[in-house]
Formats: sequence, C-alpha cells, structure tokens
Amino acid sequence: MKARDDSDGLASALGLVQDQIKEIKSRDPENAEGLALEATLWVNDGETDKAAAQLEKVIARQPELQSAALLLAGIYENEDRIVELEKELAKLKSCK
Repeated sequence: MKARDDSDGLASALGLVQDQIKEIKSRDPENAEGLALEATLWVNDGETDKAAAQLEKVIARQPELQSAALLLAGIYENEDRIVELEKELAKLKSCK
C-alpha cells in the first residue's frame, strides 16, 4: 500500500511540474529556467540527448544559470563524455 501511495504522489508531483512548465512557457517560451526544468524531466525519462541539446541552448543564452550547467555536466558524466564534461566544469568555475 505504501509503495502505491508513493507512486501516486510522484505522479501527482510530476503532473504539477509539467503544469508549471506549460504555464512558464505560455508566458515566455524562451524562459531559461522553464526550459531547464523541462530538460530535467526529459533526463528523468531517459531522453538525455534531447535534454542535453536543450540545456546547451539555454546555457548559450544564459551562461550564469548554474542549475542548467550542473544538469548538463551530470549528463556528460553519466554518458562518459569527458571532454564536454571538462569544458562545462571549467565554465562553471569561471562563473564563480
């Protein structure tokens, strides 16, 4: 019973996040934080190529958005894309 409640709670939370993303994008389709949040959902769904492409665009427009850079670095690390990971980490260090 507990596992089902947890699953229902997670589905509900994901639905709320998706609603928030739709709201953000309806007001500003290029909102960097909204696009990064959407990419986070794609990562959780296993769509890392799609998420990485979107995060690269977000970071190109708003390099100071560290949440996007960290998520992208995590994708690179998980996919053993060491050269890209090192570049992203260097950018993060320079934003301090």
